[in-house]
Amino acid sequence: GVPYHEAWHYVNLLINTPSQRQDLYEEYMDAHNISDNTTFAEVEEMMAEDFRRYCEMKEGYSFTDKLKRLFNNILTFLHIYKKDDQIQ
Repeated sequence: GVPYHEAWHYVNLLINTPSQRQDLYEEYMDAHNISDNTTFAEVEEMMAEDFRRYCEMKEGYSFTDKLKRLFNNILTFLHIYKKDDQIQ
């Protein structure tokens, strides 16, 4: 599960601007009733763990299947928290 967790961090930092990440974190906090005392770094970790759990629920055995699923899962997960037209 570590590759999925770490992939979330890398993709989130590469795709989203700081402002977009802040909006994403705030939306996640609202959706999960997370206290305002929670730092964005802690929220980032929670999101990475959620993404890991989401990815591990999928099936597939070959390396190619796993790699395709990783990238598809990242995009799908991001669409949950962003409008579809923001990711192209």
